[in-house]
Amino acid sequence: MNSREVRQEHAAYAAANMANAAEQQARMYAEDGTALAIVTKVHVIDGYKNWPGTLAKALVSSPELSEGTRQDMADLIQSELQHPDAFPPTRLSKPLSDKARQVVASILSDAMYDASSLSNGLSIRDAVKAGKQAGSDAIESAISTSFHPDGVTFIEKVPRDRETGKCGKFYPYVSVTSYDEKPWHRLGIRFAGQTLPMTVVLAMRSLGLQQFQDADAKAMAGASNEQRAIRDALIRAGETKADRPMWAEETIKQKDAKRRHWDRELRRAINIEETTE
Repeated sequence: MNSREVRQEHAAYAAANMANAAEQQARMYAEDGTALAIVTKVHVIDGYKNWPGTLAKALVSSPELSEGTRQDMADLIQSELQHPDAFPPTRLSKPLSDKARQVVASILSDAMYDASSLSNGLSIRDAVKAGKQAGSDAIESAISTSFHPDGVTFIEKVPRDRETGKCGKFYPYVSVTSYDEKPWHRLGIRFAGQTLPMTVVLAMRSLGLQQFQDADAKAMAGASNEQRAIRDALIRAGETKADRPMWAEETIKQKDAKRRHWDRELRRAINIEETTE
């Protein structure tokens, strides 16, 4: 019997003992007229608790590894966690917990992979293997996004201006109502007659939160005192309001549909500005 089998046997004995103790407690209180339902769970702490997130990060960093087999994924997890015991490949076929799905979905979405079909460990591999979401590369190749301490610039990469070779429009940040004081919730832009939180702007540009955080950090590193003051005032302005950013509960499919809509609006707005100047 190997070490893993020994641990599983110990867990089974512990579970049986806990069930017996729970049953005794339930009978004892039942005599006083109190009905109890006692649920017990016993888990073996094997050092592989966070393996779904570890696998997702490894595959996002090296997408070519997603071509591997189930055993390859198990070996990758063991290698990433530097675990002395082999990771059981069968665990890759078991359903992910809700928390694990949330963690993995965040990692995949930030890297522009479709996280809508997550179910088990193998689905993490399959999501990366399928490639980045359709349309993301085409949109990014047409219009780029530049972040500043006090706003956002959308730049169309098709040369229009003879001197700069670029065509862009700057959108200053406006205050957005939110309980959350993070800039991607409290800041937004006025676009096509509506106030869009940065969470929406990022989604319509197919950009992940980490990408925004990195770009925003670079922008703030060179911010002037005036830009910092304006930004701080905008963030404070949303403190007493209760509205949450839109899209908080929407599905990935709904977000993608709105992203395409706002991209069309963006192209139209840029073209209109050019023709009227």
